[in-house]
Amino acid sequence: MLGGVRATSNSTAKLSAAAVCAALTLLAAGCGDSGPTSVPAGAIASIGSGGDTVTKARFERFLSSQLSGKSPLGGSITGSIPIDPPTFRKCAAALAANDAKNKTPKHSATELKANCVSQYKQTRDAVEGQLITYQWLIAEAKARSLTASPDEVKQILSQYVNAGSATSKAKRQAQLKFNAALKASGLESGDLNSQLQAQILQGKISQAAIKEAGDPSKLKPADVQRIQIELANSIQRKWRAATLCAKGFTVAQCSNGPQLPDLKLPKQG
Repeated sequence: MLGGVRATSNSTAKLSAAAVCAALTLLAAGCGDSGPTSVPAGAIASIGSGGDTVTKARFERFLSSQLSGKSPLGGSITGSIPIDPPTFRKCAAALAANDAKNKTPKHSATELKANCVSQYKQTRDAVEGQLITYQWLIAEAKARSLTASPDEVKQILSQYVNAGSATSKAKRQAQLKFNAALKASGLESGDLNSQLQAQILQGKISQAAIKEAGDPSKLKPADVQRIQIELANSIQRKWRAATLCAKGFTVAQCSNGPQLPDLKLPKQG
């Protein structure tokens, strides 16, 4: 799913074919954005005709945060292996240590560095793709007249900051710890707000699509999943076509990048 957010349903009634068709017709609506013709200076990607961009500065902050594993919202797509361009010494050493620990054949220094470079490129592309996806969700929500208020963003952020904090003292300490993590990550508060806004809007877009298909209480979990995947594919097709990336930053989410395949519906048992 876009952004990794999933919705679930415990209902058991079947979704009618007519409801599915109606939902998919609505999902495909509004696909007329011709997209940008150029990427402005200081940006790596331009999305839609409204001037939305992914700035190079924001991309570099998110990439640095991912490579260091210091995102204040948690999670890292690099795993436990440090990726330290341009030398990749720490990365190569960690991979060599893994070879020794797992008693696997040793790799040469050249092979170890090549592996690190490959992981770096994958991380770089993944970060850019995620930032573009955030902009897709914000643009799609705007097209559907859906919004995420500052209070909603603040509420979600407080869940990250105050997780497990029951007293006022604990909350103050949690806030100080979070502020320190934010500073160490190199991210800015606006970066987090944009990320959380996209996540909130993804949930609202998904909920709207499910309601468009009929009574949510009468949908099977498999039907909800089908609608969500079709929604994700619809958003991908619509906004990828309206996304232009700068030279050197052409990932699969760019209309001038490599192919971005549709998500596949799971096989029914």
